[in-house]
Amino acid sequence: FTPVSPNKLEWAVTYDDPKGWYAGAFASSTRVHARPGTQLLAYLGYAHRLRGGMSWEAGAEYAAFSRYPGDNYPEFYLGLASDTLSGRLYYAPRYFSQSNPAFYAELNGSHALDERFRLQGHVGWLQRSGHGGDAGQGQADPDAAAEDREQRDDQERRDERVIERVVGARDRHT
Repeated sequence: FTPVSPNKLEWAVTYDDPKGWYAGAFASSTRVHARPGTQLLAYLGYAHRLRGGMSWEAGAEYAAFSRYPGDNYPEFYLGLASDTLSGRLYYAPRYFSQSNPAFYAELNGSHALDERFRLQGHVGWLQRSGHGGDAGQGQADPDAAAEDREQRDDQERRDERVIERVVGARDRHT
């Protein structure tokens, strides 16, 4: 377990096949609906190096929450990456307690400042169909917005690990 904060623990295990397949699991203490619990994430994917230093990937993951099993959801993704930029498109047929699909797009950047430090950036866009009956129009639910931010923060940490795996796998295959 890796302490992230005094009240947060994380655990991860990964496998990278030399032919491009990867799989893993991630567990983290989390707060959903203001209650502590555990988030589990299992994933499986394939990454392939292209000419010119680019790579693509496709995969699936399943997020499960110990306190709220109704919030569990599968997610599928496609991605494209270079040495300094990566992007992914996600699709979840149902997202948290919603019976409607959600889409998420992200762009990540990384720039080496020196041998030990990197500047990283992330921007993402979440579109939930049918959320609150108005699909993002009108007043936003502050609790839902806070939960979305927390879940996206968790997603960003997982994405950073995937970027490291994809870049590492790509470097091993060259």
